[in-house]
Amino acid sequence: MATVYIAPIAQGSADGTSEANAYAYSSLNTAESDAGSGGTILFLDGTYSVSNITWDGNGITYKSLNLHQAIISASTLRTINIGNSTSTNIVIDGFHTKNMRFQVDAAAGTPAVALKNLKVEYLTALTSNYFGHIYGKSKQVDISGSTFDLKFSSGDSVIYQGNSNSQVTNCTFNISATGLANDAIQNYGSSARPDYRNCIFISDNSAAIHSTGGLAELMMHLAQIVVFTILEHHTQLLLPI
Repeated sequence: MATVYIAPIAQGSADGTSEANAYAYSSLNTAESDAGSGGTILFLDGTYSVSNITWDGNGITYKSLNLHQAIISASTLRTINIGNSTSTNIVIDGFHTKNMRFQVDAAAGTPAVALKNLKVEYLTALTSNYFGHIYGKSKQVDISGSTFDLKFSSGDSVIYQGNSNSQVTNCTFNISATGLANDAIQNYGSSARPDYRNCIFISDNSAAIHSTGGLAELMMHLAQIVVFTILEHHTQLLLPI
């Protein structure tokens, strides 16, 4: 278990032991091996231009050294594949992502993945059909303290998961969804329901702010008071603790 540093390009001796000697991002696999289970990879400030990527170090925390200053960016929609069949307890913390979705269904364990303190945005509208900007299926995915600015001209749900132990807490979802083909929250399976607490959903398309089966179903499975109000130019759903 160790703390390892990484940067868009290599720094100093590039051995990952400090900010001044950070690995290049291209050496992520080496950084994961050095960090080990329970370790942390700290991403220095800067833009990491990527395509589809995989972060699957067992028990590793991937963290922006300074909040939202490590920017994971793609020119068109790409995927961060998180975890694999043998990795669990992966934490993604503090990043600013642009045009990146989160694919978590391959991860193992309970919890599989925690997404924390993220700033997530689409620079261009999603035009392809995907089941979920956050695609967890039956895996436990806990999301907290994050803001999502998402655009859909077509496509499917924002969150697609169905593990009753999953928690989404203190998050704001700003959804431009004139062409959203499905629900903001789509449950995977008929019985499991993630727990949403103190979240705000704001959309320019009121049809987007409901779960599979409609808003009534979402309310029924929250076990807490839901306030639903229509605002000028926006629809807002408040889910207080």
